[in-house]
Amino acid sequence: MRSLERLLFLSMIIGLPIFIGYQLYLNYFVYTDTNPTRHDLRILARAEDGEAHAQYLMGFYRITGRQGLPVDSTAARRWFEKAAAQNHAGGLYGLGDLYRRGDGVDRDIARAVSLFTRAAEDGSPAAMNALGDLYRHGEGVDKDPRAALTWYRRAAAEDYAPAQRNLGIMAANGEGMAQNFPAALAWYLKAAGQGDYAALTNLGIMFEYGQSMKKEPLRAWSCYFRAALSHYEPANRRLKALSDQLSAAQIEEARSAFCFVDLVQE
Repeated sequence: MRSLERLLFLSMIIGLPIFIGYQLYLNYFVYTDTNPTRHDLRILARAEDGEAHAQYLMGFYRITGRQGLPVDSTAARRWFEKAAAQNHAGGLYGLGDLYRRGDGVDRDIARAVSLFTRAAEDGSPAAMNALGDLYRHGEGVDKDPRAALTWYRRAAAEDYAPAQRNLGIMAANGEGMAQNFPAALAWYLKAAGQGDYAALTNLGIMFEYGQSMKKEPLRAWSCYFRAALSHYEPANRRLKALSDQLSAAQIEEARSAFCFVDLVQE
């Protein structure tokens, strides 16, 4: 028995480094666009055959590292360019986002605006939201809160959570409109209901500071807590700060009694 245990132990000691080394070898030298062991071979085949949506997916995989592929902005750009050449909305948006951030390409806001506009007119809510961001902050275009609202509203109409959250922020701050906390609350609830943890954090802020309502620190704690579960650092910071102000009994009450579903239903 001891001999068997020693054998198993030695196998683990010897085998584990070999396994790790082999996986590193696969990740950096084997799993490429031309040898897609880990991701869907059918998608690559369709992309190579010229299917625009498959080309967009390949770009998405390479920029996010999905399907086990290493992140490679240059490869992502090539795939997005192929999809964009066929006026695929996702490809246009993906390529525009690379130019906006200067990721794998020289930063070119004017080109990003052009690509986002084409994608938005083709129905991409992500591109609509991106245009809203650019007009809101005056990035590559003249600052225009009303234009930002228009693009955010178009994206929000497609149930795009980031745009709903952005409309909440603009309503809360009075950007391009009179300050309107009830409208902000409604937009935050819509976005948070889709899992947008930034919107959930903003809900917590409204509850903590009593924006258009009485102050409810326990509800605020509940919102921060649930957003912090997604490793959202702003929520984590606010959770820690508010926890210092509450008793252990209050925190337990907030943890057990204030369900996010209740907030949405109300």
